[in-house]
Order: sequence, then C-alpha cells, then structure tokens
Amino acid sequence: FSNIRSNKHESLQIGVLFQRVWKNSLITWVMTDARHDSTSNAYHTTVPCVTGSTCRIVGICTVSRAEHRVAQTREIVCTRKVMADVVARGLNVTEVAHDYQPQVTQFVTKELHATNSYDTWH
Repeated sequence: FSNIRSNKHESLQIGVLFQRVWKNSLITWVMTDARHDSTSNAYHTTVPCVTGSTCRIVGICTVSRAEHRVAQTREIVCTRKVMADVVARGLNVTEVAHDYQPQVTQFVTKELHATNSYDTWH
C-alpha cells in the first residue's frame, strides 16, 4: 500500500515539473512513432509523444479499429490527436521527429508549422 502512495506522490511531482517546463516553453522538439498491437490488421494503434530534450512522455494517444478502420492510416489520426493535446497544454513544439510517414510530414509542416525531422531508429 505504501508503494501506491509513493507512486501517486511521484506522479504529482512529475505533473508539477511538466507544468513548470510547459509554462517556460523549455521543451521545443518532440518525437512520435506509431506502435500497433499486432503485425497485421492491428486492432489498436498507439502514438506516444516524447520530448527530445528530456526523453519524457508528454502525450499519448491510442485509436482502435472501432474508431478508425484502416490500421495503416491510424498513425496520422493518432499523431493529430496527441499533438493537439500537447499543444493545448502549452508546450511550444517547434520540431517533430518521426519515421518516414508522408502524411505526418505534411501535418507537421503545413498544419503545425513546425520543422520536420526523421528519427534515427528506422
């Protein structure tokens, strides 16, 4: 039971830290990448948003087949949602790194008006 209290306390501290970081706009670039729950015709797709400077998760979005039927195009759906959430919280995103996904590239450059970069792990 003490672990539960400890984890809640740590979560609150992390939340306060991110509020301070967002208010000061210290974090400006993020990384995103889609993960599917299976290799073929996935039911769920998840896109986390990680800061480039601190490697902390600042947003995450999961979309199911019920919400968007085509697994191959769920990455852009998730990316739009997670970035909207992160920006709405006050994070000043100036650059987004992701795998080579033309739809995400278009979104980053045309709608977010941010610098587009490709990740190094693909």
